[in-house]
Amino acid sequence: MTFNWGKAIMLIFAYNIQNAEFGLREDWEASKAIGLHNQKPIPPTKESKFGYCLTSNWATPVLYDIDNDKCYECYKEIDHEISKGLWWPEDARLSFDFVKEIMEDLNDNNSKFMESN
Repeated sequence: MTFNWGKAIMLIFAYNIQNAEFGLREDWEASKAIGLHNQKPIPPTKESKFGYCLTSNWATPVLYDIDNDKCYECYKEIDHEISKGLWWPEDARLSFDFVKEIMEDLNDNNSKFMESN
C-alpha cells in the first residue's frame, strides 16, 4: 500500500482540514510527520526512522486531521516493490494548488450570490 495523494487532497478540501500528519497507522510514532499546516502542504519538519516512507507491505498509510482528531485511511494498492515515496510529489502539489483555486473561486462566487439575494 502507498499513500494516495489524490485521496488526501480530496479529504483535505471535503473536510476543510487545516493541519494534518501523514504516516503509517500501525507504526505511527516511527513514521508520522506533519505534512499540512494552515491548509498548506509543507515538507516534513523531521525525518522519521524510516525517512519519509508512506509505503508499506503491512502498515496502513493514513492522513490524521490534527484539529479534529480524526484519522482517514489514505492509500492505494500497488503491485511493485516497496520504496520510499516522495513527500508531496510535484503532481500532487500541482493538483492541490488546482483544487484549492477551484474551491476559492466557488466560495467567492457563493459569497457574491448570497450578497446579491
